[in-house]
Amino acid sequence: MKKILHLFLLITISTICYGQSYNRINSSTLINLIESSKLPSYILFYIPNCPVANKQTLKFCENYIKYSDKINYIIIAITNKDELIEKSILGNSIKLPIYVLENKNANNLENNYKLFTSEFCKYYKISDYNFSSLLIGNNKIYYKSLMNNVSLKKTKKLLKKIK
Repeated sequence: MKKILHLFLLITISTICYGQSYNRINSSTLINLIESSKLPSYILFYIPNCPVANKQTLKFCENYIKYSDKINYIIIAITNKDELIEKSILGNSIKLPIYVLENKNANNLENNYKLFTSEFCKYYKISDYNFSSLLIGNNKIYYKSLMNNVSLKKTKKLLKKIK
């Protein structure tokens, strides 16, 4: 049943297919995207060549399809290679813009990610940098997780808390 649901979701996402380029993003740009939106922002840090991340991304996309009018969705790929995104579940399959972590040091992606998250966490006063997804609204963190486990039902509950 789960495989059928995932296949259905993937087909649904693919129906809004079009090619795209990937904009580089730094922590300041992400903060500006969040602050300039009137909607709460749901951010997913995504590793394109990770099978677990691909499964998590399906849940994120399911949420996007249902709640894109109520939540600002932001996907940030942690990679030095755009072609990995193309080969992943998200490549050319969703209208949602996919950002790529800015490379300050092309040889050390892990350090780039740590610098990015430390700057971002400092701004939002987040003490634990260990997360892959979070929901921010009104300068408050409503959800933060190492695994993107937000179901549609949970997203609906979180939206009620934000309002």
